[in-house]
This record gives sequence, structure tokens and C-alpha cells, in this order.
Amino acid sequence: VSHTHTHMHAHAHAHAHAYMPPNHHHDALLWMAPLLSGGGYSSESLGFALGLHNLTRLDGGLMAGVRQFGEPQDESFVEGLPKALIPPLRHLFGAGASQDAASGVVVCHSTPDAWVPSKFEGWDELEPCPPPTAAVSVGRTMFETDSVPREWVERCSRMDEVWVPTHFHAEAFAAAGVPRERLFVIGEPVDTAFFRPGRLKPMRLPPLPPPSTPPLTPTPPPPPPPPSGVSPELSPPPADPTPPLVGPTPPPPFRFLSVFKWEARKGWDALLAAYFSEFGADEPVELVVKTRPFYSSGDFETLVEAPAAECTVIVKTSIRSHFAT
Repeated sequence: VSHTHTHMHAHAHAHAHAYMPPNHHHDALLWMAPLLSGGGYSSESLGFALGLHNLTRLDGGLMAGVRQFGEPQDESFVEGLPKALIPPLRHLFGAGASQDAASGVVVCHSTPDAWVPSKFEGWDELEPCPPPTAAVSVGRTMFETDSVPREWVERCSRMDEVWVPTHFHAEAFAAAGVPRERLFVIGEPVDTAFFRPGRLKPMRLPPLPPPSTPPLTPTPPPPPPPPSGVSPELSPPPADPTPPLVGPTPPPPFRFLSVFKWEARKGWDALLAAYFSEFGADEPVELVVKTRPFYSSGDFETLVEAPAAECTVIVKTSIRSHFAT
């Protein structure tokens, strides 16, 4: 984040004589992102926000703030935020509410289809990004493939700069038509106080019910009734039942884990089609999906049934889903 601020500071000064008004706050930085929505863009923007908060304490001349942008706020996600994040977020949201906050460098941190002109009805009237008062407009975004939607290219080309997390993304965006001179690689932030795997224990997933299979141990037939006129106590003992069949200990399942918001951009349809086409009910595999609705139904069982129905009956019987949200 320190490098980011230095780069933005120099960039703002380079443009100051071009179109900044005399009293312009060229050290104002506004980060607009779906901070309170959950998901990848949310977690990344929270990391940047925490870094900005720490930076403002070191640089008293920097006025940094944040605004919710791109997606609605998710109250359940907000309730689960670490308590240590609440004070810095409260400070940054307060600073971002100032009119002067949008007069310097503004970072639009979301998918480009939310940038002006937004494809989402009402966003440009509610909270346009970049705001018309921004002196320097920056887009922070990424895409999961080696291609970029055409409408994204058009919006990226309107920005002064576009920040992507890796050189792979820079090459993909440039190949799609985004001017290379506007692309900058700014790595993803990591909150090392929160992300410390060595201090945590692995999460134990609950076992899933086994698929329908014939029992390994046959049930012995009931003993025959005693002959007529013979006391049950004097009847001969029944023959020993057939020794039970002991099957081999089944191997632990091979678990696939996929984490994503339930939206088309994440390719969940391709994931499920590949899984159901490859594996059958008799194979020790499990697909664990950690997901949440995103402008979609939250009935994940039904959503999984639809692509499974296009596969064979045998594959469909292997649906034994456990969804973690």
C-alpha cells in the first residue's frame, strides 16, 4: 500500500497542472469497493482499506476514505467481521463521506461493468464510479480467464490507470485491447494479523451419508420353529449362521473444494458438469462447495439438481451435497 500511495501521489501531481482546480485535494484518496458485501472483491478491498488506515496514521497529509460500491451491503457478512476491523472501517467510511474525498484519486474496485456507465440500473445515480469530481480515475479489477469481455475493455480504456493483481492479468487485459500504458500490477494485500494458518486447526467437515449400496454382511435367516409337541427348551440348537462377510475398510474420500459466489462468472455450471460427468456413485469422491447467493437463488440443492439431471441416472444418484455457507 505504501508503494501504491507513492505511485498515486506522483500521478496526481503529474496531472495537477492539467485539470486540478486551485484548491484541489491532490492528496485525497477515495477507495470505492464492495467492502461490506462478502466475496473476493470484498476481502481484497478490506485488505487495502486496512493498509490505507495504517498509512494515514503514518502520513498525516493523506486524506483517505472508503465508500461502499458495486454490490449491496450484506448484513450477515458485516455481523461476522472481525471486531478489530470495525474501528478502522468506521473511520474510513466517515472520511469517505466527505465531499472532498472524491476530489482527488478515486479507485473503482469492482468488475468494470459497474463503472460509469454502469450496466446495473440505478448505480450511476446512486454512487457513480468514478465520480465526476475525480481528478485521477483508477480501476482495480481482474478476471479469471485469459480473455476479457469487450464491454470491460471499453470501460477500462476510459480510466487513467487500471490496476491488476498479476502480470498474467496485465497481459490478458492488454491482449484484449486495454492500452498497455494504463495497466499496472499491484499485488493483492494480505492481513497477516488475520491470516495466520499456523495458529488455527483445520476445519473438520462432517461426513456425508454413503450412497445407496448393498450391505456387505448378509442377514442370517431366522431359526426354524421347534417340531410340534416339543418344548422350545428341548429343541436342538440352530445351526451356526454363515460367518459374516467383512469387507475392506473403504478409503477416505478424495475431496474437491471450490469456493465462489454463485454467479455465472465463476463457472459453476462447468464445474458441476465436469464433476458429474467424471465421477459415479461408487467412487470415493466428494465435491465440497463453499458458496453464497449472488443475485441468485439460495436453494443450492435445486440448483445442483438441474445440471445433474442432464447426466446419467447412475451419476445422479451420487448427489450427496453438503453446502457450507
